[in-house]
Amino acid sequence: DTISDCAIIQNKKVLIGPSYQIRNTKFDTIENNIVFTKGTPRIKKSLKGNVLSVLTGGAGNFNYWHWLFDVLPRIKIFTNLKKLDEIDYFLFPNLSKKFQRETIDLLKIPLKKCISSLEFRHFECDQIISTDHPYVFNNDATSSIQNLPLWIIKWLNKSLTKNISLRRPKLLDLDQLFLWENNLDNSLFSDNPIFYTNDQLKDFLSSHQDIFLDTQIRYIIDLSGSPIGCIDLFDYDMINSRAGVGVFIDEKFRNSGLGFKALSLLKTISLKDYLISNLYANILSTNKVSIQLFEKAGFNKNGVKQNWIRTENSMEDVFFYQCFLES
Repeated sequence: DTISDCAIIQNKKVLIGPSYQIRNTKFDTIENNIVFTKGTPRIKKSLKGNVLSVLTGGAGNFNYWHWLFDVLPRIKIFTNLKKLDEIDYFLFPNLSKKFQRETIDLLKIPLKKCISSLEFRHFECDQIISTDHPYVFNNDATSSIQNLPLWIIKWLNKSLTKNISLRRPKLLDLDQLFLWENNLDNSLFSDNPIFYTNDQLKDFLSSHQDIFLDTQIRYIIDLSGSPIGCIDLFDYDMINSRAGVGVFIDEKFRNSGLGFKALSLLKTISLKDYLISNLYANILSTNKVSIQLFEKAGFNKNGVKQNWIRTENSMEDVFFYQCFLES
């Protein structure tokens, strides 16, 4: 699985269904599985019991996104039919990364039952179970990624978001912030879109943020060690105990309840650390998703700024939302 081939063999025959061979992001025919040209690894290990394989190809070894959306959902597919306690070993692409071990722990899978394809290159067992790919059904991974099934996001949200947190930005976030800040589609969610250079963002990440001096502060929304969005306090008014709030969630993680959880955490920080009793947000009248999010989080619409934002074809209203915090 470290590269692109997996051969499941029974009675000296490579099984077409669970085996795979990926070439140029597409599944190739079984005849091109590398086992036919290079053979199996020389050393074969033996396992007693049932093995659930969640191998997915090379991307699942080290890439956080593919781990979340290609590897882990196979566990959910299995539990739709069987119970996890029927499995003696879980075959993962890799176990060396912190995020891999953390998410496995959140899924309540004992680490002692987990084995890595990096160490178990060739083994035999009583029974091995594998699943279909969670979302690639037409052999076009590039297209399929753009249409992830909602069940995956909901399941990940329910299973993993105990580990969602807000933290200060750091230099390691530079590349991700650059993509977010300079994505033209994301500017549609702002009433004052600004694009930043790499050096400007690096200066920002290297500087010390102080809401009392700068009247604003940014937090990274972190899910199991990976940034999935950001949430800001701005126009902080210490005298009147108020601040504006803005939230951005990467498109791959939207509609999953993560924005609501981030807002809940920010409300606690605002009241406890900055003595803010009044949070407000300006939301485009056409941004139905944000309106639903803020209303769910306890914000109430208290005004309309008519013809406030110029769009490509017209002027749009902006809704003014408030949330009063109590200790």
